[in-house]
Amino acid sequence: MKQQKLTTLILFLASAMTCLYSCKKDDNSGDNNNTTKTLDKAKLVGKKWYNESGTYTHDIRANNVYSSGGTWQWKNNSDTMIVDLDGSGSVHPSIEWKFFWSSDHEMACRQVGTGTSEILFKDQPW
Repeated sequence: MKQQKLTTLILFLASAMTCLYSCKKDDNSGDNNNTTKTLDKAKLVGKKWYNESGTYTHDIRANNVYSSGGTWQWKNNSDTMIVDLDGSGSVHPSIEWKFFWSSDHEMACRQVGTGTSEILFKDQPW
């Protein structure tokens, strides 16, 4: 009799746990964590982009103007931007930034050749 009650209790608990697990609210509901982030180059232009520490600020303007006197262009129409900080191409070597994704208010990129990892930028200071 005790074994039958124990078996019934175990089956009940297993069924209840299965039901609770299958009815559990999805932790990702309501956010975009499951969506694939893509690079939309048009969303980068006409904005200043700030990283959390304030170390980098990208000011990517229309007509390939970067900040107040530099230039930018896409390298072979890829996901890499060549930035010439003074616009002359000679005084300062150009810097390349690889862009991973962009949205209306955030984007991620890293400076090529520095060993840095992907950096999150926002269109407002943090």
